Amino acid sequence: MQSGLLAAEYAGRAHTQGDFSKVVLAGYQRSVLDMLEGELRLSHLLTKLVTWKWLLNLVVRKAARSEEVYNAITHMFASVNQRKKLASPLFYLRLLFV
Repeated sequence: MQSGLLAAEYAGRAHTQGDFSKVVLAGYQRSVLDMLEGELRLSHLLTKLVTWKWLLNLVVRKAARSEEVYNAITHMFASVNQRKKLASPLFYLRLLFV
C-alpha cells in the first residue's frame, strides 16, 4: 500500500511538471527501497533464524505453554518494531525463564 501511495505521489509530480521521463520518476524506486530496506533486512535475518530448528522449536513450545509469549509473538507479526525483538538474542534468553 505504501508503494502505491508513493507511486501516486511521483505520478502527480510528473503530471504537474508535464515530464514523465525516467529522470523525474527515478526517485520513486529510491523512496520505495528506503521505506522497505529495514523490513527487508529484518525479514532476511528472521529467515536465517528459522533454519535453527532447535531455536524455532523452543519458541513454539514456549508460545504453546505461555499466554504471555503467545501474545508477544502474535503482536510481532503486526508491528515491525515488535518484530525487531525477534532478532535480539536477549529475546531468546528471556524465553528460557518464562
